[in-house]
Amino acid sequence: MSLCHSLADRITNSVIDFTDQHIIGSSNSAILDTIGVTLIGSRSEATTSVIKALEVNNKPDGALIYGKKLKIGALDAAMINGTSSHALDFDDCNNTMGGHPTVPILAGLLANGEIMHASGHDLIEAYVIGVETICAMAKVLNFHHYEKGWHPTTTLGIFGAVAANARLQGLDVDKTATAIAIAASMASGIKANFGTYTKPYHVGQCTRNGLLAVRMADAGLTASPVALEAQQGFFEVY
Repeated sequence: MSLCHSLADRITNSVIDFTDQHIIGSSNSAILDTIGVTLIGSRSEATTSVIKALEVNNKPDGALIYGKKLKIGALDAAMINGTSSHALDFDDCNNTMGGHPTVPILAGLLANGEIMHASGHDLIEAYVIGVETICAMAKVLNFHHYEKGWHPTTTLGIFGAVAANARLQGLDVDKTATAIAIAASMASGIKANFGTYTKPYHVGQCTRNGLLAVRMADAGLTASPVALEAQQGFFEVY
C-alpha cells in the first residue's frame, strides 16, 4: 500500500470521539478564533488586493466572503477568506507543525460546507481530521523542512485542507489518495516572502488548492499513488 493510500485510509475511516470534550472544546475555540481574525483581516490590503485581482461578482448561491456583503464561488471564497485569516498573523500555532494549523483548512472547509449545507458535526469532524493530517506530515519533515525555507503553514497545510474536504465530501480511499497526490504538486510557499502580503496569500492559495485537489480527484483527474515517497516525490524533494 502506498503512503498516499495509507494516509487516505486513515482520513476516510478514522472515528472521532464526540464525547471527548477536549476535542470538541479545542476545535470550537480554534474555529471561533480563526473566524474572528478572518473578520478583522478582511479589512487588510492583502485581502483587498486578492479581491481586486479575482474580479469577483456576487453569486447568491455561493459562499460568503467574511466582512463583505458578497457571496461567490467556493474556490474564490476559500482564497479570499484564507488570505484574510492570516493577514494579521494572529491565528493559532502548532509546534509539531511549525506553523498555523487552522487557517489552511478552515476557509476552504467552511466555503465547501456552506455550498453542501453540511452540519456543524460534520464540519468539526472534518476539521479534526485535517489538523491531525497536518501534524502527521510534519512529523516526517520538520524542522528540516522549515529551516530549508518552506512555509509549513501552506506546504503542509494543503494536506490538511485535502483531508478535511475529502472527509466532508465523503470521498472513498482511492479518490482521497489521488487528491493527496495532486496536492503534492500544489504545495507551495517560501519564507523569503514573509513580511509581505504574499505571506497571507500563501494561505489563501493553500486552502483553495486543497479544495480544488479534492474536486479534481472526484472529477477523475489522475495522479501518482507514490507521489509522497517516490525518489522524486514530495518527501524527498521538500
